[in-house]
Order: sequence, then C-alpha cells, then structure tokens
Amino acid sequence: MSFELGKHVVPPGGGETIDDDEGSVTILVDPVNSGATALSVLVLTLDPGAEVPVHYHEKAEQILFFLSGRGSVSVGGRETDAPPGTTVHVPTRIAHGIANPVDAPLVFLETTSPPGFEETFRHVSRLSQRSPEDMARIGADHDILVHAAGAGATDFDPARHVLAPGEGEVIAMGGATAGRITILVDPTNTGETALCALIQTLDPGAAVPVHRHAKAEQVLRFLSGRATVSISGHDVEAKPGTTVHVPKGVEHGIANAGDDPLSFFEATTPPGFQEAFRAMSRLPEPTPEAVAAIAGEHDILITRDQPPGS
Repeated sequence: MSFELGKHVVPPGGGETIDDDEGSVTILVDPVNSGATALSVLVLTLDPGAEVPVHYHEKAEQILFFLSGRGSVSVGGRETDAPPGTTVHVPTRIAHGIANPVDAPLVFLETTSPPGFEETFRHVSRLSQRSPEDMARIGADHDILVHAAGAGATDFDPARHVLAPGEGEVIAMGGATAGRITILVDPTNTGETALCALIQTLDPGAAVPVHRHAKAEQVLRFLSGRATVSISGHDVEAKPGTTVHVPKGVEHGIANAGDDPLSFFEATTPPGFQEAFRAMSRLPEPTPEAVAAIAGEHDILITRDQPPGS
C-alpha cells in the first residue's frame, strides 16, 4: 500500500478547521483525514471569555497540552491554572472543562484515545440552528456527556494528572540522540492509561535513527527548532506547528537540522516504548549495540543507522 505523505504530515496552519462563535477546532489527525486507528489529535482555539463546558467521556481518555494563552481548567472537581507548557491527563469518566479568562486566544493540543468524539464538531457545524438540546444529543452520540453530580472517579489525584510547565520525569540522553526526554503521561507516572505523552529535546546535530513500531501508533507535534523528518522514505522539513502522524509499522526518524535545540511533543498508543529510555539511562556505556538491543525489546526496531536526511 502506498504512503500518502499529505495525509500524515500536516504543516503549520494546516488541518481541517471548523469555526464557531467562540473559537475554532482544527482536526489534525483522525480516522477520516489520516486513517488513524487508535487516536485523534486536534488543536482547539478559545476566544477570550469562551469556554468548553464541564463534561466527561465514558470511553475515551485525553491529554491536553497547552500551547499559548492562559487557560483555567476544571478537572476532577479541582481548578488549575494552565499557562503554556501545562499538561493535563483526563482519564475516562473524569469531569473536565476549559475556560479562557484572559484577553488573548487560548490554544491547546488535544489527544484522544480512542478517536471518535471529533465527529461532534463536524455534526455541529452542519446545524442551521444550535439548540442546547441538539448540542447535548450530538455530544452524547459521540461520547461527550454532560457532567452530573457523582460522575467520575472519586480518587482523582491532581498531582499525577496535572503537570505544570517543566514538570515530568526527565531522562538525559547521550550519544547520537543527545538531549533529554521528559515523560509526561504513562502508566508508571499516571496510573492506568492507554496513552504515553512525552517531550523529546534533541541537541544540535543529534538525531533519532530511522525505526518503526510494530504495535504503536504515534503523533509528533513540533514545538521549537527545525527538524528533518524521515517518514516512509520521504524526507520533510518540520517547523514549529508541524504535525506528523506515524501509523504502525511505518519507518520514521527525526534529526535536528538547526543550530538550536529541537523539541517536539509525542503521543503514543499503546504505551510501552518509553521504557526503553529508562533502560538506556541505566546503561554504564550506551554502545550502539546495547541501545539497539534495548530498543528492540520495547517495540523500537532500528532500521537505518544513518540519521534522517543523510
């Protein structure tokens, strides 16, 4: 089967944008646009004073990563401030809502597994009139349920699910992949979850070698710096705001193509591959052979030693 680059690499400003009176939703990755099977990724923009009402998902869990502006998030019955760089993990059946209380747009990345709730926005955009009853019905049809007293777990621990900018488990990386990994969400740090989210930072000249995952599906969102991304034999430039969807089994690699650190947000389902970084950090000497052996144990099959773009 041929790989359609345009379905899996979304440039800054790209995607399917749906506008409404309070902001916009841009669908970047989902089954319709990308053939994604296990997750969807959207960018939501809330105008000043706008909000996403408190709701919950019976089947889906989400990760919110705040890109710009300053939000106020209600999650599990607790309020938290959300400046850029904040991460919020929302398990199933946990009530949550987002508001923009400041005078600038609020922009955040939303990763959901399994996908499907994004269809709500498409259906709502086709309504000639938007009554509260119609909105609630369409939402319920796509796993967006109005919060009621008692909905959601009672043992929600914000310390495990809400991370301020700069928080997370930091793992220093050396050698050809010099930089650091910051694990934000995974079963070790967050508890039961179908997702892993991390931020990888590559020093100038460093690269993630070309590899593939037999079991996992990923989305990369580039935050800063300039990258060369190799995906299914294509080399593409990735600037801040570029989104790359990596289906299971597709070869991909990332090289820092600039003079500054390169950072990208990475969401993966199912989790597990992040354990490779923990194991690599414990190696007394990270030889290529030892690194490849650990990678192979965690669904990372290195297929090309040369960095992307070489």
